[in-house]
Amino acid sequence: MVLTTILFCVVAYGRWGWSLATALIVIASFLLIDISFFSSNIMKIALEGLKLDPQDTTFFLGRENLLVAKGPMWSTWRKRLFAFLSRNSQDATRFFRIPPNHVVELGIQVEFRWLHKKYFANGSTFEISDARRVVGS
Repeated sequence: MVLTTILFCVVAYGRWGWSLATALIVIASFLLIDISFFSSNIMKIALEGLKLDPQDTTFFLGRENLLVAKGPMWSTWRKRLFAFLSRNSQDATRFFRIPPNHVVELGIQVEFRWLHKKYFANGSTFEISDARRVVGS
């Protein structure tokens, strides 16, 4: 937050034409709030430590199921590489060693379907391919 506040001061003074005094007064109030929250959290961590019991915590994870639709844009080697990488990826529960009975997974299916559209601009044609997102079970 401190960096974004300083960046705001640079933009307000340099791009928006604020006076330096006005920009400094505004960011001083933001920095006061940022530093007070930061210092209170640092004190908590320093005095008590971060106490997190995995058995008393519920973890919410997102899962994406990637599907490849048939189409002319996907060559055989790309499909095989995609399938290989998808099969060998490790899920977040195992990677972060989260107890499986404390995980809630929210998921989405994303289907890569390449569509070829031709647009005419000044007598010339060109193709655009895009991916569609399909929300499913």
